[in-house]
Amino acid sequence: MKKKVVLFKQNEFMILVRRYKKYMKKRMNKETYKSINYFRYTPYDLLVILYFAHKLLPAFGFYTPSVIYLATFAMVFLMSVSSYTRDILILIPFIFVSMMESIDCLVGVKDSPVVITFYGELQTLLFVMIILKYTNNARRMEQRRLFNFIICMYVITSVTSIIGWISYPQASRLLALGADTEMYSTFTKMNIGSFEFVYEMVLLTPLFIGMLKTNKIKKSLGIFLIVLSGIVVVGSQYTTALLLYCLTLILLFPIKITPAKLIFIVSLEVLFVYFFPDLLSNLIFTAANNTDSNIVSERLNSIAETLSGNHADSIAMESRINVYDRALSAFIESYGLGTWSSGGAGGHSFIFDNMGVYGYFGIFMIIVFLKGVLKKCLKTFKNSDCYGYMLWSFIMAIILMFVNPKANIVLLGSILPLFGLVMRQSEEDKKLH
Repeated sequence: MKKKVVLFKQNEFMILVRRYKKYMKKRMNKETYKSINYFRYTPYDLLVILYFAHKLLPAFGFYTPSVIYLATFAMVFLMSVSSYTRDILILIPFIFVSMMESIDCLVGVKDSPVVITFYGELQTLLFVMIILKYTNNARRMEQRRLFNFIICMYVITSVTSIIGWISYPQASRLLALGADTEMYSTFTKMNIGSFEFVYEMVLLTPLFIGMLKTNKIKKSLGIFLIVLSGIVVVGSQYTTALLLYCLTLILLFPIKITPAKLIFIVSLEVLFVYFFPDLLSNLIFTAANNTDSNIVSERLNSIAETLSGNHADSIAMESRINVYDRALSAFIESYGLGTWSSGGAGGHSFIFDNMGVYGYFGIFMIIVFLKGVLKKCLKTFKNSDCYGYMLWSFIMAIILMFVNPKANIVLLGSILPLFGLVMRQSEEDKKLH
C-alpha cells in the first residue's frame, strides 16, 4: 500500500500561514505609516511652505500681514543657517549676485536704499538655503512633498492668471512696468503672476517634458503641465517667453536628451537661423499675423524684419536695442573697467548691465555665479535621466540673462536642484523594485 506524500505537516503549514499573515500585517502597517507620515509636518516644514506660498501665490502674499511674513522669514532663516557647516560654500556664487544688486544702490544704478535692497536679496537667497537644508537633512518624503507643493502653487497661479487676463489682458506687463497702487492691488488680489512668474514657467517647461518622457509622472498630468505653460506664455504677451517656449517643444521628440544631444540640438538651431533666415522670417511673419495680441504681433514682425535684413521699425524693439547698446558702449569706452555708475546700465539685461557698470569685475562675478550653479546645482545629477532637461533650463536661463534684468536665482538655486533630487529618488526607487 502506497503512502500519501505530504508536502507539509499540519504544524508546518500553520507556521507558514502565520508568517504570511505577519508579513502582510507588517507591510500594511508600513504603507499606512507612509500615508500618515506624508501628512506629518514639522514646524520648519510648515514655515517653508508658507515662505514659498508668499512668493508663488501673489494673493497669499498680498493678504499676509507684514508681521507674520517677517516672523516667518526670521524663523526660517535662523533654522536654515543653524544646519550649515562646510556646505556654506555652495552659497558663495549666489551671494556674489546678491552683492552686485546691493552695490548697484551704492553706485547709483538703483534708487532704492541699500538696506531695503539687501533685505530683498536676502529673501531670495533664503530659497537657496532652504533647499540646501532639505538636501542634507530632510527625508525623501519631505523633499518630494515640498516639490509637489511648489508645482501645485505654480498651477494655481497659472490658472488664476489665465482667468485674470480675460479681463485685464496686459496685467502681467503692467505689473512688470510698475503699475500704480490701485492696479497693483487689483491684479495681485486676483493672483495674477508677474514678469518673473511667466519666465519661471518657461524654465519649468523642460522639466515637465523630462518628467513626461522619463515616465516620472502620468502622461495626462505631464501633458496638462506642458499645455498649461503654453497658455500662460501666450496669455502673458511676452514675446521672448513665447520664442523660448516654442524652442523648448523640440524636446518632445522621441529621443533621450543627453548633454551631447543637447549641444547637437542647439547647434542645429543656430545653423538653421544662420543659413535659413528667410524661411524663419516667413514662419515668424505667419505667427505674427495670426496672434490676437498687438504687442506680440508687433515684436514678432520686428524680429522677422530683422532676420530678413530689413530695418525693424518697432519702437519697443528699437528701445530694447538702444539699452543694450548703451551698456556695451559703456564697457568698451571704459576699456573694460566699467563706469561704476548708472551711466553704464541700460536696465534691460543682467549680463550687459553688469559688464557696463562693473567691467571685467562684473564678468568675473557672472562667471563665478554660472559656474557655481552648474557645478553645485546641476552636475550632482549628471547620471539622472532628467539631467539633459535640467541643462536645457540652465541654457535658457543664461539666454534670459542677456535679454532680461533678472538672474532667476530662485529657480536655478532652489527649484532646479529640488527637481533633481526628486527625480533621482524616483529612479532609485524604480531600480529597487
